[in-house]
Amino acid sequence: MKYLRKFALMLACVCLLSALVACAAKPDKTAYDHGLELIQTMAELAGSEAYLSITTGSTSVTELLVPVQEGDFSEPAAAYAVRLGDEYLAAMAEWSEISEIPDSIKEVAKQKLIGAFASQIIAYAGAQNLAASAVCAAGKTFVDESLTESVIYLYVFDNCPSAAITFTPGEDNAVSASGLFLLYNEVDWSDEAALTAFFADMGAELSKIS
Repeated sequence: MKYLRKFALMLACVCLLSALVACAAKPDKTAYDHGLELIQTMAELAGSEAYLSITTGSTSVTELLVPVQEGDFSEPAAAYAVRLGDEYLAAMAEWSEISEIPDSIKEVAKQKLIGAFASQIIAYAGAQNLAASAVCAAGKTFVDESLTESVIYLYVFDNCPSAAITFTPGEDNAVSASGLFLLYNEVDWSDEAALTAFFADMGAELSKIS
């Protein structure tokens, strides 16, 4: 009987240890989940009259946020990963070749240019749209060892603006996320083929994740 009790206790310890290892190996939330939470925070900012009153006094800017205020961001209709090639980075920085940048600062330069990608899309629609998107921009930091390179997640929603979340890995598995609503209507965000062509023209590769 003692042997059975010891065996049962040992088995329970093994199961507990396995569960703890599994929890440590797999975060409770994925980057996708963190991105969706960040979008909901951005939507709350856009919907707060008190917040808008202290961040912008422009009626023309706040009017551009009406589709955000009326939108449902609980679940995207589709989500994509956007990765940028060296051709985009070189073109953005007006470098003939990205290899000309010293290795000591090349990675920093890449991160800055990747971070500017979503803003570049919005800028096509004009300064007012860029200002409106910036008003409800938000960011957060979390830990995720699975992210080893910068990537942008594009969240497409039905009947409301799409959003881009840029994930940038740092030291000790820390990941910085920053989000913007893409207040740009010259592309059909619900058309995967149109999006693929649009991003390809910008030097980016689009792959569906949800």
